[in-house]
Amino acid sequence: MDSLLAFREQPLLELCNSEESYVQRLQFVCDTYIRIKLKILLHSQPDAIPELFLSSCSRMRSMYMKYCENHLKAIALVAQHKTYFEELRMYFFDRDDILSHLMQPIQRVTRYQLPMVQALKITERANSPSREIWREAVTLLKDIPNDVQMIMEVSKVVSRRVTRARRRNQNTTGAIDGTPQPP
Repeated sequence: MDSLLAFREQPLLELCNSEESYVQRLQFVCDTYIRIKLKILLHSQPDAIPELFLSSCSRMRSMYMKYCENHLKAIALVAQHKTYFEELRMYFFDRDDILSHLMQPIQRVTRYQLPMVQALKITERANSPSREIWREAVTLLKDIPNDVQMIMEVSKVVSRRVTRARRRNQNTTGAIDGTPQPP
């Protein structure tokens, strides 16, 4: 059986390699096509930026909310494998730990509003006809950090309740089967 299971490694390596290749190709698209398109839009159609935020609002909110919901699970996973992640950090000479990296998307979404508020002020001073769409985008972006904070707090509460329920269940199970109970 062990000799047969050893053959599993090849298809699993193939899976990992193809996934790595896929991510590299996506990175290439981001680094070339998307970056160039954004620079062109920034200079030729700056009013497309608030429209982009408004048109992708529900998708963006959904992705960030899901990320926030899973963030506590990620923290718990990192805690379970703390030594492993610390060894990797040191191996790659990374000054930030894995938790710092995992926190970046949450921090990022709360900062979108800052440059947009500045752009809105300039747009309003210029009395641009596009100022209303900028206001809408800024309003939307100001709401997202509140949503993120709420989801993070709810996730913490749910996590605590699940942890307590598991402890109670373990204590109950131990009391029934006669295993020693923790103090």
